[in-house]
Amino acid sequence: MVNKKGILIVDDNELDRSLLADILQEKYEVFTAENGREALTVLRANFKQVAVILLDLYMPVMNGYEFLSVQQADESIAEIPVIVITQQDNNDAEIEVLSYGASAYLTKPYVRELILQKIGDEIRKQEVDHLMKSIDVDTLTGCYNRDGFCKKAQILLREDEAAYDIVAFDIEQFRVVNDVYGIHEGDRLLQYLARIMTGFARERGGLCGRISGDCFVMLLTRKSGYEEEMVSYVDRAMERYPLQMKIVVRFGIYQIENRTIDVTVMYDRAVLAVKRIKGKYGELYAYFDDSMRDELLLEKEITNSMQQALADGEFLVYLQPKCNLKTEEYVGAEALIRWQNPERGLLPPGQFIPIFEKNGFITEVDLYVWEQVCQMLARWKKENRPLIPISVNVSRADLYHSDFLDRILELTDKYDIESSLLHMEITETVYTENQNQILDMVNQMGELGFKVEMDDFGSGYSSLNMLTEIPVDVLKLDMRFLEGYSAGKAKGNILEFSVGLAKSLGLESVAEGVETREMVDELRRLNCEMGQGYYFSRPIPIHEFEQKLDSNQKLDNSSQKLAVNA
Repeated sequence: MVNKKGILIVDDNELDRSLLADILQEKYEVFTAENGREALTVLRANFKQVAVILLDLYMPVMNGYEFLSVQQADESIAEIPVIVITQQDNNDAEIEVLSYGASAYLTKPYVRELILQKIGDEIRKQEVDHLMKSIDVDTLTGCYNRDGFCKKAQILLREDEAAYDIVAFDIEQFRVVNDVYGIHEGDRLLQYLARIMTGFARERGGLCGRISGDCFVMLLTRKSGYEEEMVSYVDRAMERYPLQMKIVVRFGIYQIENRTIDVTVMYDRAVLAVKRIKGKYGELYAYFDDSMRDELLLEKEITNSMQQALADGEFLVYLQPKCNLKTEEYVGAEALIRWQNPERGLLPPGQFIPIFEKNGFITEVDLYVWEQVCQMLARWKKENRPLIPISVNVSRADLYHSDFLDRILELTDKYDIESSLLHMEITETVYTENQNQILDMVNQMGELGFKVEMDDFGSGYSSLNMLTEIPVDVLKLDMRFLEGYSAGKAKGNILEFSVGLAKSLGLESVAEGVETREMVDELRRLNCEMGQGYYFSRPIPIHEFEQKLDSNQKLDNSSQKLAVNA
């Protein structure tokens, strides 16, 4: 008897899971999970049996987007096709899920014949892919696939003593091509890039392969000046490509010295070099160096130790005051995270927050900070200390959790904290992503009594029209407005406009990055209500903040000058 292929259904709605199981169980073995995290557990235990994943997008604990991000990064399960099933029926939603790595897209309600057909199509495509991979060819572009490239490169490095480099390359903002021109146009661009770079590599006795998405790799003989030749070659080729946008390709180069290192490790190091120059005008190639190796090791160390660090209480909450610019009294504070690592000492957030955002751990850290702040406010209330609002950061990942607000409400109820004492800081750039979902979430926050702050206003691309639609309470002005500030110059005009805009919309304004007396005086002149920065105080531990708050102390800036980098 032939074993049935397995289908994994991931949906938090029990009725939907049952309906799908009834459709599938006659022909397939059915596995189920209530959220993305549970699905990963089921998948890793049964990855040899699961042929297709049916995935809902909006679930608690780990939603569909987060699941796709983790799945695509895990080589053991990345190739299992995912069919997203959702209630949204529009091209933007389809493009978005496909760009996250999904293979297909279906809308509810369920149509038995259509679901069975889609699953059958994905299984057949998977079987063809496996056949193609047996001959080491990428099915889309015709160049080597990952396994084929690694095998051929290893043979070449073993048999040829010439000096070689591994070159990783990708298309800057490739996702924009898919979003604006469609997936099929994106595929054509990848095929074109693979064709021209395979020719470039072959002429120089090398190899070209596609790793995934728009990520490619070459093995090239190291010859003087080939870097500029490579950049010029691809630039001329992209100028000929019929697309009404400039296509920029960037390269990362790893110079091979030790040939015993696995080719995949060499590629990863070349990729790190590419990441260093992302978005940098005029920098089209970069070399992997020792500083990048240290960065790679630190990321691995952080990833391996983060869960235990949270359990051991190594994460600390610091507070940076928000001050009334007229009285210079503390009227609020922002909660910030620090990591007291037993070996490395106090780590700044810039070292670990980007890693947490990438691997999804940021949601657990944010929840920890929120609870610490609620505990602190409850203690202040019990001790009859002054109660001032505390701002807590809300990441992109938090907003995609359907139970995000439930988590916050559980904490405010548990510690008997008024919702108005928690200000939710959301970075301006987040509002440009999935606007309807974010807008709905922010509206719910306001209805529940939470204050919402738009953080880093001026650093992103929010239109003024969008700002009028978003129910925020506070604008936090990006600190770059104050760097090298001079009234009447461009930054001064933008700052004055932003403060005036906030007032016209009935919003409070907070200037970040306040470092000098001159800045305070100018902000007062503009009628900005609050300031935050090293002029008033660096971020400090809670017990230090409490001492200052108890006495409603003003900082004596004539005797206490805090260095910006203290």
